[in-house]
Amino acid sequence: MKLIVGVPNYDGVKTEMMMSLIPNLFLAYNKYDHKLAYELVCPAGCHNYKNRNKIVMDSLESKSDYVFMVDTDMEFPDDTLVKLLEDDKDIVGCTYNKRALPLTPIHAGERPKELYRINAVPTGVILIKSSVLRVMDPPWFAVQWLSGVEFMGPDIYFCTKATRDYGFEVWLDPTIEVKHLGEYKY
Repeated sequence: MKLIVGVPNYDGVKTEMMMSLIPNLFLAYNKYDHKLAYELVCPAGCHNYKNRNKIVMDSLESKSDYVFMVDTDMEFPDDTLVKLLEDDKDIVGCTYNKRALPLTPIHAGERPKELYRINAVPTGVILIKSSVLRVMDPPWFAVQWLSGVEFMGPDIYFCTKATRDYGFEVWLDPTIEVKHLGEYKY
C-alpha cells in the first residue's frame, strides 16, 4: 500500500503537528506488516488550494493508493491514520474547533457518535482514496466566489465536486479528537 502524506504549508509547520504525524506513520507501518510505503509532500505557498492540488498531482504521478492530508496547525491522536484506513471510505475526515474563542466546532449541533455520512468535511485531517482523485477532473481544490463577498472554500469545493459531480460519498469519523492549533495573545 502506498500513501502520500500531504502537508500544505503556508507559514511553517507546528511541532505539535509533526509530533502527531510521526507516531501515526509508525503505527500504520507496523499495523500493515511493514507493507506501507509513504512519501511526504509538503508544498509551500500562500494559496492553500494550490498546495492541495500539488499534493494530488504528486499522488497521481506516484500511483499512490491514498492521500493523507494534514494541515500544519492540527494535533491528532497517534491512531488517527489507522482508524481512517480502517473506516475504508473513499473520503473520510475528522472535525475540530474553529480557531476562535469561544470554542466553536466546525460541525455544530448534535452529531452521531460513530462514523457517518455528511455533505462535507474540513480537510485539516482527511484521507482520500487515490482512485477518487484519478476520476475527478482538476482542479480538485479551488476557491469559488458565489456572490458579493461570499465564497466556497477549498474544503467545501472538493467535497461538493466529489459528491455532486462524481457520486462519491464523504464520511466523518467523530471518534477522532483533533485539536486546531493557534496562537492567542494574553
